[in-house]
Amino acid sequence: VVFVDPINREIVPIWDDPITLKKYYESHKDNIYVGYNSKHYDQYLFKGIICGFDAWSLNDWIINKNQPGWKFSKELRKIPMYNYDVMSGNDKSLKQLEGFQGHNIHECSIDFTIDRPLTPEEKQTVEQYCINDVTETLNVFAETKSEFEAITGLIKMFNLPFSAINKTKAQISAQILECEYVDRADD
Repeated sequence: VVFVDPINREIVPIWDDPITLKKYYESHKDNIYVGYNSKHYDQYLFKGIICGFDAWSLNDWIINKNQPGWKFSKELRKIPMYNYDVMSGNDKSLKQLEGFQGHNIHECSIDFTIDRPLTPEEKQTVEQYCINDVTETLNVFAETKSEFEAITGLIKMFNLPFSAINKTKAQISAQILECEYVDRADD
C-alpha cells in the first residue's frame, strides 16, 4: 500500500504489515482518502487488510470473480473511511489521463500474477510503480478539484453527513432530492 500526503510531502509505503497499516489508518481515519477507482477496489483491500482478511483472496473476489468488494464481508462496513474517488463519473483510465496531461505513462514490468515472493529488486519496481500511480492520481485530482469542491459544497449546503463523500454524484443527488429506491424490472 502506498500513501502520499501532498500537504506534508510524505510518501508512506507499507509492505505486508497489517499492524503498521492499522496504525496508519487509526492516526489518519479522519482524513479524506483520494484514489482512482478506489470506491470499487482500493478501499476494500485497505479495509479488508485492517479486518485481517487475506489481501489476495479479496483481490481475487473483486478482480477474478468480478464481485463487488462490499459483498466480501459485512466486517468491511465497520471500518469508517472518507473516500473520494477521482474516477467517479469518468470513463477514462488513469493511464489515459496521464497521457492527456502530457506525462509519461509508467507500466509495471512485474507480472501481478507471479506465484512466488517478489525479489527485493521486484519489490522496488512495484513500489515505484505504485508511487507513480498515486502521484498521477493526485495530478488528476488537482485538475478536477472543482468537482470535489462541488460535492463538498452540496454536502455542506444540504447538511448531509460528511460520510456522503463516499457516495456517487447520483447517490448524493438522490439523497438531496429525497428519492426513494424503486426496484424496476423494465430494463
